[in-house]
Amino acid sequence: MAKVLAPHIDRCIFSFVEMYKKLEVNMPELVPLSMEDMNELAKRLGAIAAKYGIRIQTCGTNGDFTHYGIHSSGCMTLDILGEANGIVFKDRKHKGTRQGCHCIESRDIGAYDTCLNGCKYCYANKTPRKAFENFKLHDPASPLLLGQVRPDDTVIQGVQKPFKRIKNSGILAGNLLSIYSIGSLIGILVAGVLMDKIGIKKTVILSLILQAIGLGCLVAFGMTGNKLLSYGYLFFALAMFLPKLLPAILLSTVFGVKDYGNIYATANLFFLVGAALGSVLTSILQGIVGYAMSWLIYIVIAVLMFLCVAAALKGGKKLQEQYPDGDPEDAVA
Repeated sequence: MAKVLAPHIDRCIFSFVEMYKKLEVNMPELVPLSMEDMNELAKRLGAIAAKYGIRIQTCGTNGDFTHYGIHSSGCMTLDILGEANGIVFKDRKHKGTRQGCHCIESRDIGAYDTCLNGCKYCYANKTPRKAFENFKLHDPASPLLLGQVRPDDTVIQGVQKPFKRIKNSGILAGNLLSIYSIGSLIGILVAGVLMDKIGIKKTVILSLILQAIGLGCLVAFGMTGNKLLSYGYLFFALAMFLPKLLPAILLSTVFGVKDYGNIYATANLFFLVGAALGSVLTSILQGIVGYAMSWLIYIVIAVLMFLCVAAALKGGKKLQEQYPDGDPEDAVA
């Protein structure tokens, strides 16, 4: 059998009989295996698998049989599901569904005591009779497997998290880089005019709106994988005039022109250090909380940045009102 199947399968998964309590009634003739029996079976199964080049593994079974060439894994892992569906999933830590299980957590859509097949070794049915009784409650027009939704029932939305990893191709990455470069250039040219026409504060608000739209598109892209949403990055790129223009304009507005070179150099040093660390921290953040959540965090950071800019402008205005003729020390000198 193994010789015939080997060219058509990628692995063999097995587990040893477990004596569920209900099996004592449904299948009393079942004989539990001793550890010696398990080792003997594992030894022979491992030898057959090695002979025909079949990867063999256990699932939901306690015990180490690696010395027989048998791996301990799950029957429903992200690797298996990904290979079967052509999808690459994120690396996600999980505890399995029970002791000895390495499968990814899943949400059952069925119910116990509903299958009519009547398999004797089945943990889903207490007794075949119970399943036939429940079958009478089945309504094909109902959203439930058994019965109908009643007025006093509470329907709770299950929390579903996407495990799919967004595979950004080289072409997509190149397109986004081009969009960023062109958008940044346009943003700088337009922002200079806007700051003169409508003022710094309103221009910063516009930048915040553009960042929110752009980051929102990236969040949606991370959740859906829709590549069209990734091009919303243009809005984010347009807003990138802020870190390029704002430091110079804001510093001269708040502090004036005295010692401007030293002040600007110090502020720009902080900006460059932040830019250098930002890309590294973004990668770490995306690895911890995921692609979409990291962009949500950046939206919050953008709002905080606006609040800081607004506070700086307010403080600068007070200084100008207090010292309309400039630094009083210069006047004494």
